[in-house]
Amino acid sequence: MIEPVPVIIVDDMKIHQDALKKKLELYCHDVKVEAACRNIEEAITAIVTYKPSIVFLDIELGTQNGFDLLKQLEDYSFRIIFVSAHSSQENLMRAIKVSAAGFVTKPIDKDELVLAVQKVLNDFNKESPGSHVKTLVHNLSASIPQSQMILVSNKAEGERQIKIGDIVFCESENTKIHFRLVDQKSFSTTGSLSDYEELLKPYEFYRIQRSYLVNINYVDRVLRHQKDIIMQYYPSLEMSASRDKDLWNHFLSAWESKAIRPS
Repeated sequence: MIEPVPVIIVDDMKIHQDALKKKLELYCHDVKVEAACRNIEEAITAIVTYKPSIVFLDIELGTQNGFDLLKQLEDYSFRIIFVSAHSSQENLMRAIKVSAAGFVTKPIDKDELVLAVQKVLNDFNKESPGSHVKTLVHNLSASIPQSQMILVSNKAEGERQIKIGDIVFCESENTKIHFRLVDQKSFSTTGSLSDYEELLKPYEFYRIQRSYLVNINYVDRVLRHQKDIIMQYYPSLEMSASRDKDLWNHFLSAWESKAIRPS
């Protein structure tokens, strides 16, 4: 019989600790709650003592928050499932999706909880949890112009900060995302292009089809009849736009708005 993986709960309210623990015991038999902590200090002690595989982390911890805990930890050997009473924090949700962390909202729904736990367990054999957590904490500051840095990582090359303004386009290939840069080099990571679309949307990135997300500031030419786009720094690559008219028209409208026309 496979041993359940150890988990800890970090929540400043005992009633919420107990509710989550009960649902985990009833519906998630692959995990075992080793400790329930009310604050960052207790959480650090529990992490050192129990070496959990998963930490259920409440975002709001009284006068503290869950991200304060992450900033105090140098090395991570666990996955995170965030718990919050607020499901409408769009920038937070974007960052969490990209980081491959889990997320459940209070009051906790049984099916949502089971799905989040299963997703995290399935991710164990992928990239290191520490790199994903650091990516998350870094990317939560996303509300700055293209000088903002995005933190990405992969097993072979480690972590890298890329200036958003240096990304010409993002290309999806199976489970890989390739960041194509102005120096014609690239950096690859695992993830979903849809998640990066949400994260980079405020920085004038537009989805033109299933495989491409382009920085509109580097569009060199648009071939309307063929529905092709040619990017600066990559002139030999003709990107065919989606057959989706709404997607194409949305891109064209944004691109045209960046220039003036003769009357």
